[in-house]
Amino acid sequence: MMTKVGLAALFLGSLLLTGCAGATQVPPTAGSSPPTTPSANVTSEPVKPALEDLVIEPEGLGPLRIGEAPPVTDPALDILVFDPDGCKFAPDGSAEVPESSDYGVWVSNYGVDPSTNLPGPFGVFVDGGVVNTIGIYDQTLTTAAGAHLGMTRDELLAAYPTALDLETLNYGVDNYRLRGIAGDVVFSLWENTPGVFTVNQINVSYPGFAVPMGGSDYGSFGICYGP
Repeated sequence: MMTKVGLAALFLGSLLLTGCAGATQVPPTAGSSPPTTPSANVTSEPVKPALEDLVIEPEGLGPLRIGEAPPVTDPALDILVFDPDGCKFAPDGSAEVPESSDYGVWVSNYGVDPSTNLPGPFGVFVDGGVVNTIGIYDQTLTTAAGAHLGMTRDELLAAYPTALDLETLNYGVDNYRLRGIAGDVVFSLWENTPGVFTVNQINVSYPGFAVPMGGSDYGSFGICYGP
């Protein structure tokens, strides 16, 4: 004969079994969203930096660094490319220059404005296989503080109130030098309008280096000077 304790245990056991059976997962209804799985990481294809993303600084311009070889990865991606025959002909294209092993020239990979005589938005003087000086030719290129070609002396000093060293030259040009570790940025201001000095040249070069305005080869700063 089963006691009251036995009946209670039997009843409790049946309840536990019923609860376990009822714990099965309920399938999602038609309006619910199915569980999501993490998507695989998508890697973007490398692209050439946009011109406006290149920043002028004492150490260089974008991936171009003073004292280092120009980076060569892919002609479609590099901001500077080497043209081995770029200076094989005279500047007017009329005749071939005297035979030379130095026809090659490093040129900007951002195209040339046919309305100017400049080789693109910037030119580079490569000496001994490394970047010696970078000449800035386009107002699109700026420093981190926004300094660019064409700005007035007051605008330049507002961007750099204390960081610039003034170098007054004898021929009516004032240079302001932004010093770095590997190089300097030199802003050359000319008095194009009486009483108004504007930034007419920007060059990045070795610290204290006198910026060369030519070269022994045909392709300094991306410009073919001819024989």
